[in-house]
Formats: sequence, structure tokens, C-alpha cells
Amino acid sequence: MDQAIEQTENLITKQQRIKTGLMQDLLTRGIDKNGNLRSEGTHEFKDSPLGRIPIEWTIKPLGHIAEISSGLTLGKKHNGPNTVKRPYLRVANVQDGYLDLKDVKIIRVPVSYIEKYALKVGDVLMNEGGDFDKLGRGTVWKGELPQCLHQNHVFKVRPKEDELVSEFLAYISSSPYGKAFFVLASKQSTNLASINSTQLKAFPIPLPGYIEQKQIEKILSKNETRIKSLQKQLDKFHSLKTALMQDLLSGDVRVTPLLDKMEAHT
Repeated sequence: MDQAIEQTENLITKQQRIKTGLMQDLLTRGIDKNGNLRSEGTHEFKDSPLGRIPIEWTIKPLGHIAEISSGLTLGKKHNGPNTVKRPYLRVANVQDGYLDLKDVKIIRVPVSYIEKYALKVGDVLMNEGGDFDKLGRGTVWKGELPQCLHQNHVFKVRPKEDELVSEFLAYISSSPYGKAFFVLASKQSTNLASINSTQLKAFPIPLPGYIEQKQIEKILSKNETRIKSLQKQLDKFHSLKTALMQDLLSGDVRVTPLLDKMEAHT
């Protein structure tokens, strides 16, 4: 079982290295109409503030291609007939590339708040700050909870239709380039950092055409699915090992029949 765990951990590490390489290539070079990775030997590139990019691409501030808004400020209590209870997301719920919904808080708010603060499928959630590893990290909201709201420390980024693919933006934000932008643009104190909406709106996005964004997202998503599958397998192996240790080291499962067989063959 230990051997299976070690082999699976090695496979996860390998796939994560592949993911890093894929993100670096796809988010800077993209793929052509034939599905091939571009290179300067076969395609035309141009200089940009972000370095060399395909000539077909543009660079736009995030605020030009998406609506960015902050969420609920906690503290004020709301009561009365025109209020409702709704779940809301905190920084702790928004992880790097996924949501942790094991502990979702509930808040009572005026009915009029729902339209302003409710999440819609396709919204990209990005954290305002906290520890450095939490800064800017985000994922795509897929409607996991009905009429879910978001706290003010979680930005809601709503891409403009046919201009920016939600998943493409999420990959950009989690890429080494995206993480570097958030750290450099943030206001920092000891072990903590934060970014405001003005800085987030200025986030320069290397922008392929919409169809190419979808193609890039599809390739990266396949790699992500492989990593998640391996992680589930690893969790299963750990659970099996724990159960085996409980059975074998407590005497619930005896190994004496195995010893008898070994002795019979000697």
C-alpha cells in the first residue's frame, strides 16, 4: 500500500509539472487553427508589455472585458419581513482552482441585495487577499449553491459575453504570470497582502480570440481532470492504509494463517 501511495504521489507530481509547462506554453504562445502550439519559427509574433505574443493576440485590462464587483460587508444585522437567509462565500471557501464548500456560512440580508450580490454561473471568484497564497486565487462559479452571495473580500469577476472565457481567465489568474502580478500589485504587510478593485481592473490579460480561448481551456481542463482523478485515487489509498493498520495492528484481522502457509512451504 505504501508503494501504491508513493507511485501515485509521483504521478501527481509529474502531472503538475506538465500542467505548469502547458500553462506557460498555451498562455503565452497559444495554438493555431490546426491545433498546433505556435512558435516563432512557424508563426508571426510581436512585442508587447508582457513579452512576445502571437500577432493575433491583444492585451486588455481586465476591467475592459469583465465587470468586477465586491461583495457583502459583514457586521450589520438585517431583520424584518423583507429579509431572507442566503449562503455566502468567504475567502476560506475560494481555493486555487476549486471551491471548498464544507463550511458555508449563512447570512440574513434584504431581498434587494440578492440581485446585486448573487453569483451567476460563469462568474470568476478572486480573493482580495490574506496570506500570500490566498491573494488573487480563484475559480469559476458553476452554480453549486442556489442564490449564493459573496463576501466583500471575494471579488466577483463577470466576463463579457463572447470576449473572455471564464475558465481561461481562471487559468490566467492561477498561472505564474497571474500570481506574480497579484503579488507585485498588492499592498503588503507582514505575511499578508491585499489587492483592490482598481488594481484588479488594471490586470493585463493576454487575449487570444474567443474560440482559441476555448481550445486552450479544453486542453488545460483535461490535464486538470487527470490530476483530480489521481488525487482521488491517492485519498482512497490513504483510507485503505488506515483501515488496514487498524485491522492488522489491533488483531481484528489475524495474520497467523499466512504464517502457517509460509512455514508449510519451508
